Order: sequence, then structure tokens, then C-alpha cells
Amino acid sequence: LRFFTNVFILPMRNPLMVAKSVGTASVLSGGRVALGVGMGWCEEEFDLTGGTFAKRGARADEMIEVLHELWAGGWVEHHGTHFDFPPLEMTPVPPSRIPIYVGGVSDHALRRAARNDGWISDLMSTDEAAEARIKIDGFREEQGATGDFSMVVSLNDAWTVDHFRRAQ
Repeated sequence: LRFFTNVFILPMRNPLMVAKSVGTASVLSGGRVALGVGMGWCEEEFDLTGGTFAKRGARADEMIEVLHELWAGGWVEHHGTHFDFPPLEMTPVPPSRIPIYVGGVSDHALRRAARNDGWISDLMSTDEAAEARIKIDGFREEQGATGDFSMVVSLNDAWTVDHFRRAQ
């Protein structure tokens, strides 16, 4: 049994708070946490939280980098485009690497998912999910991505055992 967020709007958040919260959840669950993220679609949410909607993708990409650095343990210092912090050590250190699943259906979202550990779909048909999988596989090959990859798919046309077997 694993736990994951579906979906946490990553670019609206502070990376240190996310790293601490998700890292602690991983420790408490014995390493059974994954972080499911999205980029957000509602510009007003970013306005209300002081974020920049237009730069949400780049901000999220940098934050994913920062999260993995912080979760690896030891002292971390970061001076990037969107985040800047002096040397710090975050504890507790997660017992294992925390996977990051990326939600969305645009090519940008599928490319970002392909660079990470998994993909979270919107509600879609089995055929649409199959098309997305083909794209993701192509993006993973382009980027030289290897390793495990998970898909969390919500299907609007699968309601019997046979339908789910076909979807696999």
C-alpha cells in the first residue's frame, strides 16, 4: 500500500515546506509515499498566493530538483533562478527515494512526467490513455529515461473486469 497526493499544485508552494512535510510523511509511513504534482491551471490561485502563473513550469522543474537534493540527506545549498537558500540540512531523511508523479495531459505535462517517476491522468477513455502512454514512452526514450515508471489513470469507459484487463 502506497500513498500519494493527487494532485498537489507544486509551483504554488515553498520547496522547503514541501520537502519537510513529504519527507516526514515518508518516514512515518516507512517509505510508502509518492508525491503527485500538477502545475495548476487557475491563474487566480497563483495571484492569491503570490505566485507567478506564467513561470509555473520552470518553477516546478527547479523545485523537483531541490526536493530530491533535500531528501537525499546531508547539507544542501541552492542558488537557482526561482529558489535561493544557504547551506542547510533537512531531517528526518526519508528511508528511500520519494517518487514524483506528474499530472496533466498536455505535451509539456507528459514530457515532465517522462522525466520523473510516473504520470497521473485526467479522466479519459482507454484509447486516450493508450495514446498518452505512447507519447510518454517516446518522450522517455528521447530523454534517455530509465527505471520504473508508474501510471495512475482514471478511465471513464472502464467499469467491468474485462474493461480493466483491456486497459492494462
